[in-house]
Amino acid sequence: MRNARAESSPPPDAVDLLAIRVAGQDFCIDVQFVREVRAWTHVTRVPNARPYVRGVLNMRGTVLPVIDLAARLGLADVDLKAKPAIVIARVEGRLVGLLVERVSDLFQVPRSELKNTPETGCDFIADLAPRIVTHANMVAGVVAVERLLPRQEVSS
Repeated sequence: MRNARAESSPPPDAVDLLAIRVAGQDFCIDVQFVREVRAWTHVTRVPNARPYVRGVLNMRGTVLPVIDLAARLGLADVDLKAKPAIVIARVEGRLVGLLVERVSDLFQVPRSELKNTPETGCDFIADLAPRIVTHANMVAGVVAVERLLPRQEVSS
């Protein structure tokens, strides 16, 4: 999954992206936010949590929320029978797990190849994935990880 170009830090005009699959669609996450990728494991449900919060996970003594990225993006929930993955990301100094169907690639692109998401009449998706990138015959939304949690959840 890792390629030789991504082993070192990217040049200032490049960005390293982690390709993921969510609800049958391709997305990417800037690796500067990614701390690790782990296999799906049981999470503890939280009463009255937002619908996209699958629960909390104890990761080496740190309890963190697990967000179903598909549900957060307004797509169908991730199917837990399909052996999904959890991408552990750091959002504004706080760890969060992002439940995804699959992690497929790590690649680097020039920053100039990140384009604004075209106008589709859906401000919601443009807010959570404001950029798109094309790579290896895929067009993928670049998830704005820092926008996934509502403000009151991030600043607690």
